[in-house]
Amino acid sequence: MERQAHFITFLQLSQAQQQQYRAIIKNAFPRIVLESKVTEKYWPRLERYFPEYQVYLIHESGEIIGFINSIPFHWNKALETLPDDGWDWMLQEGVENNEQGVKSNCIGGLQIIVNPKYLGQGYSRKIIAEAKILRKQHGLEHLLIPIRPTLKHHFPHMKMEDYIHYKENEKLYDPWIRNHLRNGAEIIKVCHNAMNVTREIPYWESLLNRKIETSGHYLIEGALNPIMMDLDKNIGEYREANIWIKYD
Repeated sequence: MERQAHFITFLQLSQAQQQQYRAIIKNAFPRIVLESKVTEKYWPRLERYFPEYQVYLIHESGEIIGFINSIPFHWNKALETLPDDGWDWMLQEGVENNEQGVKSNCIGGLQIIVNPKYLGQGYSRKIIAEAKILRKQHGLEHLLIPIRPTLKHHFPHMKMEDYIHYKENEKLYDPWIRNHLRNGAEIIKVCHNAMNVTREIPYWESLLNRKIETSGHYLIEGALNPIMMDLDKNIGEYREANIWIKYD
């Protein structure tokens, strides 16, 4: 790992780094995730309200190695009762808490992404460690993340509760779950509707590149769960399951 790598916040990004940041996000997720209505509505306010919670690890060359997008929010109930709406809820809650003057007591990790060029070099661990420091600096109780397992799309029909424990060669199958557990995370529970995308049938036909002729479940590349299509209502709904984890 380069000694010269250092962290900066959103306000310190150059225009070129901002462009690289957007490109890394675009390439990290399937289209279905990038076109979430919640993301479209709230993400600009995330960066505007909380620039200090958007933290980037920068190579000595100026290239982005990786980053965490995070958000402060308020939660004063048992962690086991965190909402089933997971990621969507946390982004909306953090933004609206800020607008309503509600004092935050938790930091939520929306996404941790490493530039593909730097994968496998231990940088995600360094970014997680920085998020823990950020929590302490702001005097917040928990770092909570509704994680999106890296390889769940290989098993779209498997329940997330089963996938959490799925092993191959005597180790947990999913590398992102393994990574967090190695770094001291604790699994709280599954959030079954962490990201919800509900659109009219033509939208889904554009993703599938074919006509949808019957109602039922359909698989789309990159999706963690099947999409339920209802032709009578002209609606398709994607309910993506994630996993609530915590760091103290």
